[in-house]
Amino acid sequence: MQIHFKQHISHRIYPIGFKFEHKQGMREPCEYTVAGYHITHDETGRVLKFEYNVIHAFYAQDISDIICQTTIDRATNNGWKTKEHAQTLWNDFGNTPINNDDETEEDWLHFEAGCDRFAIWHWFEETFDISVAELT
Repeated sequence: MQIHFKQHISHRIYPIGFKFEHKQGMREPCEYTVAGYHITHDETGRVLKFEYNVIHAFYAQDISDIICQTTIDRATNNGWKTKEHAQTLWNDFGNTPINNDDETEEDWLHFEAGCDRFAIWHWFEETFDISVAELT
């Protein structure tokens, strides 16, 4: 499933907790926060659609929406900072429990529980074109 996922989202994944401003129509821009991921896939595991669950305030209430990747890219002016984004994701990955067999004990991003830690390290290096040794 990882390969299909990677092809679908084109290397950009915004982590849970990522904040950005977005303006819809004539309304004032408001702050959105990534709260999770909404992944639709077929029976073979091929990703058909990858979207973000986001939360934003609307008249003093938290509203949950689902938006696509390009919406966040546009809202951040394609402010894709590879090193900075890799570091944010690396910090988040650091909170993922790993067992004695070097496998994740819970899902992280698109990697399912039981994924080899080194496969995720390889994904970081391939996706962001950096060495994990550069991440602190």
